[in-house]
Amino acid sequence: MEHWHGGKVHRIADNILHLLRGQIFDIDGKRFLTMGGAQSSDKQHRVEGKSWWAGEVPSEVEGFEAMQNIQELHAAGKTVDYVLTHTCPRFLIPILFAVYDNDDPTTKLLDDIHLKVMDEFSGWYFGHWHEDTDLEKYHCLYDRVLRLD
Repeated sequence: MEHWHGGKVHRIADNILHLLRGQIFDIDGKRFLTMGGAQSSDKQHRVEGKSWWAGEVPSEVEGFEAMQNIQELHAAGKTVDYVLTHTCPRFLIPILFAVYDNDDPTTKLLDDIHLKVMDEFSGWYFGHWHEDTDLEKYHCLYDRVLRLD
């Protein structure tokens, strides 16, 4: 683990970084909040440790660190510009995907994070749902690539 642009990363290769959960990165004057992970919707058909892992869902420590980093950012008079997650906040699921039965604890955590940053970010980007769809500043990406301003 090392620090890069204000947040924690794992360096996979010289040109590949794994941005850790709950971190805020300052890149080209924009701040990015990251929170990867989501519960596999089909984990009952998978094998633990082989095709799904308990670590796919953010831990309480990672959630706490995200909240602490947001609080520290706000205390410094700064805001989050973009949010990068794997799944989306729970409140968006029935609106975007017409799915109501979602017990993924990650989406609840993202609801909590959303409450802290909802008035400040320009875009929230995620891809877990394997669709290309948008609702205002929320963007589910699957086949698309978007340029951030």
